[in-house]
Amino acid sequence: MQYRNKQLVKIKYIVMVSNKIKNQGAAFNKTLIGKTVEQSKLVVLAEIESLKKEYAITSVRCILSEYRKTSTAENSHLFSISKAEQRKIEKKYTEKIAKVVNAQIEIKDVHGLINTAIELLGSSKLPDVVCALALLTGRRMSEILCTIKLGIIKAKNKAYFIGQLKKSVDENAPKGYEICILHEFEPIKNAAVWVRMKVGELSPEKGYRKHSNACNASTYKHFEKYLGYCSMNDLRKAYAAIIAHLYKPENVTINAFLSKNLGHSETDLATANVYQKYFIKS
Repeated sequence: MQYRNKQLVKIKYIVMVSNKIKNQGAAFNKTLIGKTVEQSKLVVLAEIESLKKEYAITSVRCILSEYRKTSTAENSHLFSISKAEQRKIEKKYTEKIAKVVNAQIEIKDVHGLINTAIELLGSSKLPDVVCALALLTGRRMSEILCTIKLGIIKAKNKAYFIGQLKKSVDENAPKGYEICILHEFEPIKNAAVWVRMKVGELSPEKGYRKHSNACNASTYKHFEKYLGYCSMNDLRKAYAAIIAHLYKPENVTINAFLSKNLGHSETDLATANVYQKYFIKS
């Protein structure tokens, strides 16, 4: 309960700050009306420098993405950090991932973890079903809430997934792909359809803001005994460990296998590594 209360306070604070930034960005962009691109460039640079004095560079990058949402097409490109600053962020991220991989957590009761998720599929509570689907399909919370579509295929313990939010850089890539699932197809598909009907037509951003609080609380309530401190994103990481343990062919590297199931590029080693938070003993 203490953890949950802390999380609620943290989430409310994040939402409050997010709304503040959105309003701040909209107000700032109004000041650019009537200015030339060159004039706007100078004003935006001054605003970015001001933000750097108040926030860490990673936060500034996120804030500028909010500014871009209310900017004009002509000014949108101005709201960005420098390439050198971007490289610095990427370097720190890679170092952080290396530390995570060197401190993996063992999942000792895999069957208990999966069975808990299967039981939650029949819950009447939306957050319970969402976190169950996160573990059993490995999809992101916003995908489960707003975009997921599943199709049956002949292979056992697999499904065809459409609805990935992070798009491939390859424009010719197919809309969907095969993923491993940790339970029978029909109950998973029915639960996914039920969630989409309950949520209604919401954008991924609105779906996340509306339901992330409850979904993360439900995750901790039901899965803490298996994973320790955990959130919705950790269920995706636990899924990665389980499918690698159960289904990875011997002649396929773990990064290639996880990338295929999670929808990442096989060459994106940093992202593949971040999903190796957990391990299972053979």
